[in-house]
Amino acid sequence: MKYKSMKDTILKFFWITFVIPVFLSGCVSPHAQQIVKPEPGKSGFILSNEVNVISNIGWQKTGIKLAKDQPFAVTASGLWNIWFAGMVADSGPEGYSLGGLETAYDNRFAIMSLIGRIGTTSPFYIGSYLSTTAETGGELELRPNSHDKALWDNSGSLTARIFLKKENIVSEQTKQSLPSLPPMEPIIKPISDEKLPPLRSDTFAIIIGIDYRNRQDIPNLQYSSQDAKKVYDILTDARYGGIPKENTILLLNEKATRNEMIAALRKIKTWDGYVYVYYSGHGAPKTKEDKFVDGFLVPNDVVITDPEAMEDTSIKISYLQDLVDSSQAKGVMVALDACFSGGGKSIVPKGGKPLVGMLVTPELIKPKGTGKVIITSSATNQQSWEDETELKSGIFSHYLLEGLKGKAGKDVWVKVDELADYIKENVSKAARKLKGIEQNPQISGKGDFAVTRNWEKAKIMDIEIARAKLKSAFEREFITAEQLNRALDELKLSSRSRILEAFLEGKIDENKFGELY
Repeated sequence: MKYKSMKDTILKFFWITFVIPVFLSGCVSPHAQQIVKPEPGKSGFILSNEVNVISNIGWQKTGIKLAKDQPFAVTASGLWNIWFAGMVADSGPEGYSLGGLETAYDNRFAIMSLIGRIGTTSPFYIGSYLSTTAETGGELELRPNSHDKALWDNSGSLTARIFLKKENIVSEQTKQSLPSLPPMEPIIKPISDEKLPPLRSDTFAIIIGIDYRNRQDIPNLQYSSQDAKKVYDILTDARYGGIPKENTILLLNEKATRNEMIAALRKIKTWDGYVYVYYSGHGAPKTKEDKFVDGFLVPNDVVITDPEAMEDTSIKISYLQDLVDSSQAKGVMVALDACFSGGGKSIVPKGGKPLVGMLVTPELIKPKGTGKVIITSSATNQQSWEDETELKSGIFSHYLLEGLKGKAGKDVWVKVDELADYIKENVSKAARKLKGIEQNPQISGKGDFAVTRNWEKAKIMDIEIARAKLKSAFEREFITAEQLNRALDELKLSSRSRILEAFLEGKIDENKFGELY
């Protein structure tokens, strides 16, 4: 800062040495003391946006566009650092009433207080809380009340939260015309507007499920297409798989022709991110001189009049292995709910032989290279089963789905090796219990890449999910604006209070949290 005369220098020295230390104890602007602080949660406001207001920048846009006479409220918390003539101090959003130093953008308000404007209109004081209506339309902007030439030596930021009024969806006249309904149990509204994790644009999925219900010459399956649709739903759900729907191919029943399946499976070779493949349907063995030499995935339009016809109209497992081996993807996971023994979820063409009595290796396919994992529902000489009593699903597919939804994960993400281990352990137990037979899934290859998100853990550990849960509690008026601000600030700390942790973990409900916090 430049001084024009020795008199100015002496005056500034007096203020810095004797006056500023008094006010640094927290004297707030008289204007701030006049503001009445209603609670947005009890006044029909909902949290619309949260922004960081930087101390050394001028006007900063909030992304909130207001209409004339629109009610809104702003709360602010945190500290920014003030530098003034060689001194450094902390200031909250209410600032300091230093006076006479001409360091404020608007001298009506305390230095380094939070101020706002709509468009280019005259600034107004916000401090730690303001509830008002917009005098004109435009975007809400915020800034620290410090003169532009003094801004750049400050540091830090405040957290400002902007609240907008709830709209009356149904008018009183409409309410009167509605038929009276019997009282209902209160419904806890799901957090539909929570900030979900971003989609995983680098991931691709191929999901195939065939029941063969239109085929009289092939044993029908009960749950293959249903299981495939469930896998699709999990993988495309932003909470779990997060795969964009445009990055998925879903082939069910009549759509799962040989040509369509081959076109889809080629993505294994060409995609450079992550590729997940799921197939539920019949498999078939290829034998030669009483030896098992290959297997087939059986499309819906397969021809089974003889072994040669089946080979021409099916998809060889060796072809699938070539695609996986030549893939440049960061990670490949293939899950096959089919068997190749000639029984269960497999068939043999007319004139073909099942694998009964043949010596075969348990593994059907062994990928080359790292980051490639193949999970088959049973050993090569075993059958894979559906269960119509308890699971109402393919046994393998049931535990695949449970694992994808988080039961296989030890942390926020379900890793492919964790998923494979979970499937292998649980399918074997369930097959013995439900069917009294051995069905042992086989795992080939190694990988540690993520497949899906463990949503139950993520809701607790992910700060964005925690913020959404707190926002929902506030909007349903279980907690006040003060509690919301305190909890949101606490999320930034390395440790949290037991009450907040209990709420985020679901051990106490919103109402109890509001009472205790």
